Amino acid sequence: VELLKQGQYDPIPMEEQVLAIFAGTRGFLDPLKVEEVKAFEEKLVAYTKEKYPDLLREIRKKGTIDEDLETRLKKAIEEFAKHFAALPEKERGLTASTEEPAEAAKGVEDL
Repeated sequence: VELLKQGQYDPIPMEEQVLAIFAGTRGFLDPLKVEEVKAFEEKLVAYTKEKYPDLLREIRKKGTIDEDLETRLKKAIEEFAKHFAALPEKERGLTASTEEPAEAAKGVEDL
């Protein structure tokens, strides 16, 4: 649900949507908390624009993901995912109020 949320007058370009959907359907978002998804998506797009702009151009031009492009996308996203995991929690979209469900539940039991 968090993936591809966009403002009413701020549409996401097709190639950026494809990148985000590719990351989501290939399991790169699975280890993330819901609160991290938006930051991951935004930073992935920025990272790809900076380090691999050819990938976005190729997605836009071809309109399809062939085997070669898929391999290069996976490599770029794997590289980015390691970078993202090393970021401070605040930069990953997490705040001090973000708790694990077990921690939140523990507080309720103690009442």
